[in-house]
This record gives sequence, C-alpha cells and structure tokens, in this order.
Amino acid sequence: MATQPTTLHLDISNAYFRMDSEEVRKARDAHWYARTDWGIAVLRYEDSSALLKSPLLTQGSAKWPAQHGVVEGHFDEWWQRTLLVLEGGEHDRIRRLVNPAFSPRRIAPLHAKFQDLADGLVDEWIEDGRTEFASRFAAPYATRILCVL
Repeated sequence: MATQPTTLHLDISNAYFRMDSEEVRKARDAHWYARTDWGIAVLRYEDSSALLKSPLLTQGSAKWPAQHGVVEGHFDEWWQRTLLVLEGGEHDRIRRLVNPAFSPRRIAPLHAKFQDLADGLVDEWIEDGRTEFASRFAAPYATRILCVL
C-alpha cells in the first residue's frame, strides 16, 4: 500500500513567519499543502490555480454567521446576499454589474488621490521605522479607496 506524503504544520500566526522561509520550502517539497491552526495552506501555484477554478470548491464565507451561532434573521439574510459570499453565476452576474466602476478610464483620474491616501498613511508611521502593515496600511488604504470609488 502506498503511503501518503507527510504534511507539515506551519505556524502562520507567528509574527516572524515568512512565505520564503526554509520551513515553507521544506513543507512545499513534502506535500502540496501544509496544515495550519486555521486549516490548510496550499503551497504551490499550480495547485492553488486548479483549486480556485474548481466548481467543487467554495470559499465558505457564506457559512461564517452560522459558525458563530447566527442562523437566521436580518444579518444572516443580508450576509447571504453580499458580493463577498456569492458564488458561481450569481457572483458573476453582480460582478459584471459593478465592473464598469473599476475600469481603467474610471480609475485613471483617481491615481493622484490614491497616492495621497497612501502617502498620508505612510506618514503616520514612517518615523517609527517599522509598522504592522496589514492594520496600519492595507486595511485602512483599501477601505478609503472603496469610499473614494
């Protein structure tokens, strides 16, 4: 009987975790995925692409309220209709409706505003010489960009 390759555990919540580490290279060499405290981490581009294109795989965000005990009511009904959780044809339909708002012609005049927002966020922490990028740049930048749009 063939043996399954060993899957390694990656501590992706560790502040020093890096995707370009020797630990990740070893995990990738051993198997196409690794275990984490939050589920599996797909380690190879080709495998990620195949999974993302598979109609058998869903992202699962629609289940988030139920995982926290919310199985009915206004919030659950609203959540099930948001673009973030729609899948398949319904997602494609809504995406086609909103795509014009993100066209190059619509976005080009906003580049200076986007740059100003980025500069302002960086100015808040540049003197420190370091930052927690996700909370101090990525999240507020994305939110502010969506508000501009």
